[in-house]
Amino acid sequence: MPHSEQALRSVVWTQVFPWLIIARVFRIAVSARMLILGAAGLLLMLNYWAVLATLFTVPERDRPWLAPADGCPWLAIDHAVADHWTEQLVRNAAPPLPAVRSSAGVLDTSFFGAWRQLSAPMIAMFALDASISDVAVMLLAAFGSLAIWAFFGGAMARIAAVQLTCDEHVGLTAALRFACQKWLSLFAAPLIPACGIVAAGVPLWFLGLLLRSGVGMFLASLVWPAALVFGAIMALLALGLLFAWPLMWATIATEGSDSFDAISRAYAYLFQRPVHYLFYATVAALLAWLGWLVVGTITSGVVGMAYWSASWGSG
Repeated sequence: MPHSEQALRSVVWTQVFPWLIIARVFRIAVSARMLILGAAGLLLMLNYWAVLATLFTVPERDRPWLAPADGCPWLAIDHAVADHWTEQLVRNAAPPLPAVRSSAGVLDTSFFGAWRQLSAPMIAMFALDASISDVAVMLLAAFGSLAIWAFFGGAMARIAAVQLTCDEHVGLTAALRFACQKWLSLFAAPLIPACGIVAAGVPLWFLGLLLRSGVGMFLASLVWPAALVFGAIMALLALGLLFAWPLMWATIATEGSDSFDAISRAYAYLFQRPVHYLFYATVAALLAWLGWLVVGTITSGVVGMAYWSASWGSG
């Protein structure tokens, strides 16, 4: 049979390397809709933290991130923007301008700095010297942050999901309407595994009470294998919550499903395809860092130019 020759006219790289679709996330992340939603969520969360720090006694180690505005909530957003641009303008200005307080230590310009800032309440709860009141404040901060980002993050996830899968434009109104409808599922999805961790830890807490006496230590040694089982359950739930919670919101934004479906899909993908997930997470983190670099530079420039212009009039 004669062989038919076909010329290769083009290569659809997204079909050869499906993961390249993640590169489109960068363009979506720096869009005006995403910046507005992200700025609104960040402003609301930082002000909520500042109000908590004003109403309650906060440990000194947590004040740098929980009360960055020293009791003035509306200044909290200023501390979330690095002042490298502003400091450069101040040094080079003529006439010389007053010194500017640096706030770069509160929220780094890197992606991982933002991650540390947003996860600070959850990390602070596990401090060994934390009192019951400290844990209560951190719980309020954590629940409030989760409630805020379940709304704004859900809207952002909906915009990205529809644009990546259907290549359709979703406006702010439609995205916010979806976030309102699915807010409870978005809020409960990361919360249910956390409650499971607490529930699995309660028997171990009672086991710890037995360790206070000699007879109790003997009884605890008999049931220690069961304690290891509960510890394994807590570790699996915590590991899945740490790495798979973004997939929960992505599932709800894409499928419009409930919390339990989102949890099952997220945990299944994480534990069944860990190498795939690690690769995708690495690529997404790199693109997120680039997006954060662009946003941080723009916002720092806005603050710097506003300060520089106003300083000429103030003298």
